[in-house]
Amino acid sequence: MANLFENLARVYGGAEAMKVASPDACKIFPGGSVTHEDALRFTNLAAEALINEMDLLKGERVLVMTMDGGEGFLLASAVIKAGGIVVPVLSACDDEELAYLVRSCGVNVALVRTRLLEGHPRLREALGGKVRLMEVGQAPQAGEDAPTLYQALEGAGGFFLPYTLKPGNPVLLCGVGGCDGPMRAVMVTNRGLMSPARLLSPLLPARVGDLCLVCSPPEKPSLFAAVVLALAAGMRLRFLFSHGTEELQVLLEEERPAAILGDPRCLCELAQMYPPAGEHASPKLWLSAGLLGEEAEASLRPLREQEVPGRRHWLVETFTAGEHATIAGLRISRGGRRSRVTFPCMALPPNRVRHLRADGTRAGRGEEGELVVRGPAVTPGYWNDLETTFRNWREGWLHTGLRGKAGPCGIPGNEPS
Repeated sequence: MANLFENLARVYGGAEAMKVASPDACKIFPGGSVTHEDALRFTNLAAEALINEMDLLKGERVLVMTMDGGEGFLLASAVIKAGGIVVPVLSACDDEELAYLVRSCGVNVALVRTRLLEGHPRLREALGGKVRLMEVGQAPQAGEDAPTLYQALEGAGGFFLPYTLKPGNPVLLCGVGGCDGPMRAVMVTNRGLMSPARLLSPLLPARVGDLCLVCSPPEKPSLFAAVVLALAAGMRLRFLFSHGTEELQVLLEEERPAAILGDPRCLCELAQMYPPAGEHASPKLWLSAGLLGEEAEASLRPLREQEVPGRRHWLVETFTAGEHATIAGLRISRGGRRSRVTFPCMALPPNRVRHLRADGTRAGRGEEGELVVRGPAVTPGYWNDLETTFRNWREGWLHTGLRGKAGPCGIPGNEPS
């Protein structure tokens, strides 16, 4: 991950990588357009600025809190390049859960838009005086005394050698749970993010420059890995998390994205509001960070079965082990109205998936059992929570608590119940 944009710039050069909606970013990215070379330059400058201005040390945890997905992803990449571990928050979250996440992760540095702290008094209290705060925009909120990233960028030289990350080094701490249980931070490794991109990017039906709409915040392991995958495939990203907005309607009708990426819930919401096919085709690729249930898959079917001469639609569903993994397996459906092929679920090597009976023996095909997963996609454990980690990881396998019937390749046909 530390060399992500070095490698992408070598392959795609001046091709557009993403759009940054924030007006502050226009100071560096005129028009908000960010090429792979721009992204490389920005992450170099920002990594150097974090070390010089914030005294960032290798392994320190950095909260990245911004409502602009493109900006948040670039900042996260810069933090990783500087040797930090990212705690990403790119959507409106519960104040108490945010405060708990900051305290449990032991956040040392916070890259935030300070105006976002207004509605989060508990988060502000958790940040306290121990966390070194940096304003992402050009000027901090009134009453705030924090250095600004964009001023720090002006003093950076632009040449930076990223830290060499080992495959098992944690680079993200993502909050999971919360609504139906206590929130915990799971670790995401360098290899867990990069392995899916290396394996799958040549297989996606994408051309360089295809527009990919990211409709879910990349703050969970599977979604962050899916964004890396889309970038590695050469697609240009547009982040829009507010569904039903006028901006989104215009983008769908005028630009007609070639691909849409998100969690199953967001994909279904977009399928219901997507304009009917006219002169332009509906997206040729739907990339789901999680397996779709039968109802969710049915809501996407009409769009994917639209008759488009010489074009097949793809649905790629990734298996994520309940957000305790990046992309451990996938299922691919391909076709149009006249023909449709659904390939069996498969685990991405070297990841492995099993169903176990209550006594720990392997369940047979079609027999219900608990889903267990192992491999580089799986989180190595909960941050600073050895008790829960040891309880859920046994003999190298993550016991997900999810139950389902074993399919031909070990992964159930639908999301486990």
